[in-house]
Amino acid sequence: MSDLEQLQRARRAFWRRPPAEVANLAASRAIMHPAGPTLYAEAETRLMTELLYTFYAAFQAGSLAAPAVQASLEPILAYFSERLAGWYGLKEAASMVEHTRRQISASDSDQLDQALQELILYAGRLNLWIDLLIPWNDINDLMRRHHDRIDHH
Repeated sequence: MSDLEQLQRARRAFWRRPPAEVANLAASRAIMHPAGPTLYAEAETRLMTELLYTFYAAFQAGSLAAPAVQASLEPILAYFSERLAGWYGLKEAASMVEHTRRQISASDSDQLDQALQELILYAGRLNLWIDLLIPWNDINDLMRRHHDRIDHH
């Protein structure tokens, strides 16, 4: 099975249900857990999705050629792979990013296009599942109360 097929299979597997490692992120009770890693994982997976789309759009528009996209994404995807595995314990997600990083480095233009599309979908869906763990309204209420308390002193 190719790296692209592995990525497609992984994305399809968690399209309707989050991967277990995402649930584990919310279940952790280590120091500063689950809030710290969950909030940062959400931010970084969102950033990864946005960066991938930025490179994809530039590639589609012809403003970046395949070799430039490949060279630029090499360290970016290595960074995200390390962060996902090391900081957030999202080892399966990190493995998918790493497999795709290697594929992107060795791709022709058509394969690069397919790999970028698939990784954008994968990263975006991963971000969605992490985002759903975060009680945004509660956090906003807490921060407003905290700000109001500080503001009145």
